[in-house]
Amino acid sequence: MDALLSLIPGGLVTTLVASISAVLLVIWRAFATGRASGRNEERARTSAERSESVEERLEMHREATEAERRAAGTTDEEARKEALKWAKPR
Repeated sequence: MDALLSLIPGGLVTTLVASISAVLLVIWRAFATGRASGRNEERARTSAERSESVEERLEMHREATEAERRAAGTTDEEARKEALKWAKPR
């Protein structure tokens, strides 16, 4: 190894080491950026799913509250008919 390095002028070795180091640094940076980008995309997707879930639960709550308000002022027979709309069939 020393014999090979002795054939190369001293300034060239330093330049080669610096160039190789720079290339490796650029490759590492591109890899890290790609991983961060993927992570951010996953976070955005998860956040969107959570938002949809919250909206769906809110809408279901609104519908249930509306049905409860209507049922509060009805007779037993009317309440039974309303409940049958929401009940699972047997």
